[in-house]
Amino acid sequence: ELLPKAEGGEEPLPEGIFWLLMTGEIPTKAQVDSLSREWAAHADLPQHVVQMLNNFPETMHPMSQFSAAITAMNTESQFAKAYAQGVHKAKHWEYTFEDTMELTAK
Repeated sequence: ELLPKAEGGEEPLPEGIFWLLMTGEIPTKAQVDSLSREWAAHADLPQHVVQMLNNFPETMHPMSQFSAAITAMNTESQFAKAYAQGVHKAKHWEYTFEDTMELTAK
């Protein structure tokens, strides 16, 4: 009941649930709106992933398509780039978090 809902809606917004799970705190409407905008800004898939998905047979199971797309998204991984540059492992979580936010947006 405390989580922000869409205007005219009865169920909490997914962004609010995500915020609660990540922080343990009830988000404000402004926090949910900010997270919504952030995810919207990162929602587009890279062209090579779209092309790959479009080339799969129509009979391919959706979960197979999903897992292949996630794997192909490695080209956009902030963690993979940082790791290749030798970033100290104390900072790995920062890049992992960014990757998680990017993938969630998609």
